[in-house]
Amino acid sequence: MKNRFELGRALLHLARWALRLSALAVLTVPDRALPNPVDPPQASMLSRQLTIHLDFGEYAQALLKAKQLLAVREAQLGPDHALTARSMSTLAEVYLELGQDEEAIPLYERGIGILEKEGGADSQSMGVWSSNLGEIYVRKGLYDNALPLYEKALGIAERTGTTDALSLSTALHNLGGLYRLMGRYKQALPLLQRALELSEAEEGSEHHSTGASLSALGTLYSNMGRFQDALPLFQRSLAVTERTRGAEHLSTGTAADNLGNLLQQMGEYEQALGLLTRALAISEKAGGPEHPATAQALNHLANNYRSMGRHDQALALYQRAVMIAEKTLGASHPDMSSLLGNLAGVHQDMGHYRQALELHQRSLAISVNALGPEHPSTATRMNNLGLMYQEMGRFERAMPLYLRAMTVSEKVNGTDHPRTATYLNNLAHLYREMDSDERAVPLYMRAIAISELKLGPDHPTTGLRLNNLGTLHLKRGRAKLALPMIQRALAIQEKAHGSEHPAVIDPLTSLAFFYGVTGRLEAALPLLQRALAVSKKALGSGHQSTGVKLSQLGSLYRDMGRSEQALEAFHEALLVADATADPRLFRLVYEGLMRLHGRQGDKEYQTSLAIWYGKQAVNLIQDVRGQLQGMRRDLQDNFLSANQRAYQTLANLLIEEGRIAEAEQVLAMLKENELFELTRSSGGQPGRREADYVGREREALAESRRLAAQAVRDAAELSLLDKRAKSDQPLTAAERVRQLSLLKVAETSRAEYQRFLAQLGQSFAEAARRPVLKEADSQVTRLRSQVAQDGDGAVGLHYSVAEDRVGIIVSTARGSFGRFSNVGRKALTNQVVALRKAVLARADTQAPAQALWKMLIEPVQDDIQAAGARTLVVSFSDELRYLPLAALQNPAGRYLVEDYALALWASAADTRAAPSATPWNVSAMGLTQARQGFPALPGVLQELNGIVRSGSETVRGRSGVLPGSIVLDAQFSRQAFESALTGRSNVVHVASHFDFKPGDESRSVLLLGEGEPLSLGQLAVLDFGRVEQLTLSACDTATGGGINENGAEVEGLAAVVLRQRAQSVLATLWKVADDSTARLMHDFYAARGVQNPLSRAQALRQAQLQMLHGPELGAGTSWQHPYYWAPFVLSGNWL
Repeated sequence: MKNRFELGRALLHLARWALRLSALAVLTVPDRALPNPVDPPQASMLSRQLTIHLDFGEYAQALLKAKQLLAVREAQLGPDHALTARSMSTLAEVYLELGQDEEAIPLYERGIGILEKEGGADSQSMGVWSSNLGEIYVRKGLYDNALPLYEKALGIAERTGTTDALSLSTALHNLGGLYRLMGRYKQALPLLQRALELSEAEEGSEHHSTGASLSALGTLYSNMGRFQDALPLFQRSLAVTERTRGAEHLSTGTAADNLGNLLQQMGEYEQALGLLTRALAISEKAGGPEHPATAQALNHLANNYRSMGRHDQALALYQRAVMIAEKTLGASHPDMSSLLGNLAGVHQDMGHYRQALELHQRSLAISVNALGPEHPSTATRMNNLGLMYQEMGRFERAMPLYLRAMTVSEKVNGTDHPRTATYLNNLAHLYREMDSDERAVPLYMRAIAISELKLGPDHPTTGLRLNNLGTLHLKRGRAKLALPMIQRALAIQEKAHGSEHPAVIDPLTSLAFFYGVTGRLEAALPLLQRALAVSKKALGSGHQSTGVKLSQLGSLYRDMGRSEQALEAFHEALLVADATADPRLFRLVYEGLMRLHGRQGDKEYQTSLAIWYGKQAVNLIQDVRGQLQGMRRDLQDNFLSANQRAYQTLANLLIEEGRIAEAEQVLAMLKENELFELTRSSGGQPGRREADYVGREREALAESRRLAAQAVRDAAELSLLDKRAKSDQPLTAAERVRQLSLLKVAETSRAEYQRFLAQLGQSFAEAARRPVLKEADSQVTRLRSQVAQDGDGAVGLHYSVAEDRVGIIVSTARGSFGRFSNVGRKALTNQVVALRKAVLARADTQAPAQALWKMLIEPVQDDIQAAGARTLVVSFSDELRYLPLAALQNPAGRYLVEDYALALWASAADTRAAPSATPWNVSAMGLTQARQGFPALPGVLQELNGIVRSGSETVRGRSGVLPGSIVLDAQFSRQAFESALTGRSNVVHVASHFDFKPGDESRSVLLLGEGEPLSLGQLAVLDFGRVEQLTLSACDTATGGGINENGAEVEGLAAVVLRQRAQSVLATLWKVADDSTARLMHDFYAARGVQNPLSRAQALRQAQLQMLHGPELGAGTSWQHPYYWAPFVLSGNWL
């Protein structure tokens, strides 16, 4: 029977070719019997030959004939004849068959223009040509160009619909489909409903065209999230197509594929699997193993496997689909872009970031070259590449891609298109991950508004975005605002997908988070447990989402005091992190374990173990921070602010263990990066990039990585064999033996790794009894090495502010040790703000000043006194850097400056304490006149004359105290300033305005004499190597006062100059009065003297005390209030 069938096919093929040859032979002779009075005879013959070539798919020959036909008609009938226009349309159709859309567009446009001119605006040809041209524009993503053409075609079909119902149905279908692509679902719906009704009325409910209309309407309902409405349409479409075309027809495979895709979106992966597998089998049989339909079926089946977490099977299918498309369509075909994007996605899921990145980049390049940089598909590829970079933590590369995708979508699709909403949502998510919440909120709100408008209030995508915004509100402390959003999001997903679909995981987690932040931990627990169960069932135990849920569950158990369950959850999450190689999951788990073990410090090994995990967390954060370089400063600041708690927690743990050098190292990393971010345009690099591992930490890290790698390798090979065993590719006997062997090996490896983690604490306890982990005790810390240079007695105080306490490293000439103040960040910040407010208002400062003394000085007062200190060298972090330390008061009411000289240690710069070896000579510069919105400073002349002994006029009967020179106003140029840095003077005193814009080194400027700005970035590249003392007595020389600042700029200016080799910087914390400044500066330099009888710090203290205890100035005024003497801050070398 089979041989007879093959013989029949061969005879039919021969008959068709014989007919073709006969037809061409006849058509080569001009038709004299039926002369056409209009069309030239040669044109009629060419037209018939062209038809034969098209019928046989001979497009190259057809193209030649079509060009000849157009040339004949243009020459003999004219360029504007109706038959010439028809030839243009025919040539355009051939170009379309050859995939040369660009060649077809001008031909259709010319043909349509001729028809309109000749009065054929309502002709059937006009409708067909308009539809064809519109289809080209749709493929190019030029929806606005296609819309009027489809509308014109529908208008023509409406007017001729009584005689051509098929044209009307097609026009309705085309315009409805375009509206769907444009996200205008409400306009698409009546058109596609009417197309279906017309098809059923004209062709019958069992016609194959009715099946196509059912499928089109089902696709629209699916896009709208109306899955229950779409389901019966796809089911009916499959039934109709199967009955009319046969069970193994290619169209039946497409219908099965459509239904399978819908079930996949509904989370019915097993049902979808059967249909998609059948669709693939039909495509392979009906179209062949390398047919484009087979590639599409492979792609859709792979999508389902990917959703099921069966990534290995998805990978193989995607790879095969790509090979087929590359062979049949070519490596640069637009469809290749989509297929490569999907292949990249599964590599991304599997943690194969290098392969994924290369594929995403190739996908985008194909789309740009084939479709153009402003095509909707190109925007999708940009978005996908952005998601890849975001997952890698490469935020600086993700950001421009998201912004570009959004811009393209707004231009091509419109500002309220669902795709635009997707890009808005992703951009908001990036801002959120970078802790720039203020930027994320309006983007989320706009994405939700578009979703509700275009997709509907109950669409799953609307639910997803509601949950995103609700979670962000929770993070910002707006629980009441968040709760209804999260509850609505959960209800939407459960209604659309059911209670066990992956879409419910995030809203369940968010709801648990809500109960957690409102103190109802018992209510949060079952929600988070349910989210974990759904993740394991739907996505798999080794999925990244499952790892995140485990880590979150561990944190909840920790907060509930259930330490053993917390540890079990964190250890299981760590195994997932090892398997997925996800750096964000690692960081989440490491931070969780640091806090868990840090809370259990009653056991001798717990703190050491917490430190080990904390170092790994901080080093991962350091990696991300390095990748953020070059991004906008506010985004870098937000990320730093959100993650600095990890540094401070780790530092405090190290202080608790007496590991002072390591604590200083961690805090120095924080400050070094702050300084780099303040002045990044100067081309420098941040300092230390990671915390060092010491002693047992190094051994544990190496062993952990070895065991994790082994467990991952064994599990990966076993997983591959397990999945093959469940597929249609049975294992060989050797593979089954290998499978059983690997099962035992994997269980052993996993058990060994878990045993290692469980016993890790004990190994740290044993190491702690040896001197190896106490390396810091014998190390000379940076601050300690400097205070030892002060022969009169100095003590270093390094403060680290955490949420619940303040750690203090005390460094003396004899050693370093740790102390703690049991005050939280919030209470401390409130007192700092209160003190500054009172000082600036010149009000009573006693209450906040004494409260801060109790918080910051009392815990170390005995240590300071035991060391016999006369000077305190202080390193601050966070808002403490705004603190006027000199104004703190002890219980007896004495100011701190009355007992000690004070200096700031700029740890981000390599501060060296050493007495001056040469007499001081000053170059004094100032601005007295108003410039560019800055007020005049009339007291500057008085100030400089009180400093410089140069034979100039005398102020209040006093001459200056140091030899040197004065440069004022117009003479105070950049050249003069730079000359002072390299001249004979070793002291540079500047009295001018300094306007600090935190994070913007180009706008943070020192105002020179003619109003010329000298920016912080420019200062950062000057050489201050000859400058022993730089004094900036201008307004706002040490703070910027922005709402999102953390005090980094207080140290920033000083550290910038100190890094450029200046020894010491004196600046101010707030705007100071001219007269009082002149007095203090004179007294500072007088106490210091030419031959340096006092240290800088002691000289400043003497000047402050003279103001504090000075006489009344008359009219009941004085300079005794801290407002006048407390803002002056000495940084760097205090000797």
